[in-house]
Order: sequence, then structure tokens, then C-alpha cells
Amino acid sequence: MTMKFTSKINIPSVNQQNGTLEPSKFPLLKNWNRETTIEKMLVGIKNEMIANKNLNQPADGDMY
Repeated sequence: MTMKFTSKINIPSVNQQNGTLEPSKFPLLKNWNRETTIEKMLVGIKNEMIANKNLNQPADGDMY
């Protein structure tokens, strides 16, 4: 499974070169199984965004 952002975002689990979630830095993706849902993935991403809300973010409209 691959998850990718098209607009730039600065959170630790996202590869800043291509926007993909790095499985080694995002446990839900690393441990994907049949009980992992898209909802759980989105909640996990939201929680990471909240935990890193003070990081500088790219300008609106910047894309990978």
C-alpha cells in the first residue's frame, strides 16, 4: 500500500521529495493488515499533523 500527498506538507512521516508516506516513520502503514482501514490511516495522519502543528509548512498551492 502506498499513500501519497499531492500538495506539499511538512510532517515527519512524509518524504519531502515525492510526498509519499514513509512506512518506517508511519506505524499504521508499516504494519498494514486486514484490520487497518482508510479511516484509521486518515485519523493517524490527522494526529501526526496535530502533533507537528508548529512545523513551518510550504506555501498554499505548492505541489510535489
